[in-house]
Amino acid sequence: GRENGKKAVEWMKKAAEKGHARAASMVGWCYAYGEGVGMDLKEAMRWARMGVERGDEMGRAVLGWVLVKQGTSEEKGMEEAVRQYKLAADQGDAMAQCNLGLCYRNGDGVEKDMEE
Repeated sequence: GRENGKKAVEWMKKAAEKGHARAASMVGWCYAYGEGVGMDLKEAMRWARMGVERGDEMGRAVLGWVLVKQGTSEEKGMEEAVRQYKLAADQGDAMAQCNLGLCYRNGDGVEKDMEE
């Protein structure tokens, strides 16, 4: 339940603080989706960046999603989201690959391209 989610985030934070890249990205994901913690896009961005800085591609996917979730109406923000998705997708992150495909389908931050 909810209590287990809170404990899971606490343990992931401890691992992230000791240098575990994926744990940092996962904490970012939890904040982005409100899993085990309240939804907080600023915290999601902070933890996801920590994961990216440590080399975890999932952090890039979370960064891209947070940029989209922030309601980025500026084309520049969407372009940065797409850039993060591409970097993560190139490293094999399935979430980023899916989200990048949606960007191409919808023309969000890129030219609409059903082939891509």
